[in-house]
Amino acid sequence: MGTPRRASSTAAPAVTLVESLLAATVLAMAAVAMTLPFAAGAQQTAEAGKTARAVALAEALMEEILAHPYCDPDDESQLGPEPSERSRPAWDNVDDYHGLAEPPGGMCRADGRLIDDPAFAGFGRAVSISSGDVVLPAAPRGDPPPMLRVTVTVTWGGETRCQLGRWVSPRN
Repeated sequence: MGTPRRASSTAAPAVTLVESLLAATVLAMAAVAMTLPFAAGAQQTAEAGKTARAVALAEALMEEILAHPYCDPDDESQLGPEPSERSRPAWDNVDDYHGLAEPPGGMCRADGRLIDDPAFAGFGRAVSISSGDVVLPAAPRGDPPPMLRVTVTVTWGGETRCQLGRWVSPRN
């Protein structure tokens, strides 16, 4: 009989616990670094959505205002609604909207119904109107017509998200 064979002492190299923990840490850091751009993109998309909703709210209110005549049918001229015009559906000309302030959760449609769409929660609107004279280069000579500057401001979270302005004259 021959000599017994010896078992080979060359074992496959093993991964140690320390190496495993180090690899898991590196993998976790890489995963976080790869998800940061996606999180930033999602935040920017949300902000763009808020701005788009703010613009839509401002444009809707501006269109509502501009749908009214410049001159008051009752020949009363004051900025803001007259005492007899107690609710928004009763407003009958552009300057009646001066001083309108709709806090978050209190925005209304032209007919006075509350806007209860959750997409617009947190938004508020305000209108200011000022009078002034604007001389345009192509305007005829003589006294310029009195003009009103209508400004609609939409806020969200206490910050201005959108502001629209428009000059309005009796000729519009």
